[in-house]
Amino acid sequence: KESESDRWKKRRQALVARVNELLWCDEDGLYYDLDQAGKFIRVQSAACFYPMAAEIPTPERAARLRETLRDPKRFATKVPVPSISPAEKAFEKDMWRGPMWVNSNYLIADGLRRYGYGADARRLVGKTLAELARWYRRTGVLCEYYDVDGKEDPRFQLRKASRTEGLRVIRDYGGTASLAMAMAREF
Repeated sequence: KESESDRWKKRRQALVARVNELLWCDEDGLYYDLDQAGKFIRVQSAACFYPMAAEIPTPERAARLRETLRDPKRFATKVPVPSISPAEKAFEKDMWRGPMWVNSNYLIADGLRRYGYGADARRLVGKTLAELARWYRRTGVLCEYYDVDGKEDPRFQLRKASRTEGLRVIRDYGGTASLAMAMAREF
């Protein structure tokens, strides 16, 4: 279906152009969401790197994203990649506000690989899998997310600021297990 293929390629090209036009912040070298007024929501998060998995950035922009990932003050934590950079006021040890999520790391590693940064992708995957294995050996479970400092037991991480109200970290999390297997196989 060549005619259909061409149509979808054109739609992708248009979308890539729009994302690069609207969501790239050249000053920060990151992709951001926009608020309702069309202004950047300048929160440095793991999501800033997801466009690499869709091959949206130019090679120059991908290189800038890679350098940001290597910055120990922002994303190169002991257990990378934090969901929110520790340099942000919004950083906490609570669910999506700081901990490492395997699904984010999978997307980021995939993006790095797509831009020829295979060693960086393998390093990220290696650190991710090592952390999962370390805590699995200690606890016997895989969890939703992990402390970026590698100190706190992932079973007792904050989840929506609650340790007691029934909002516990999901244990034996299938998403983590599935992505860990994919990472081990693909990288």
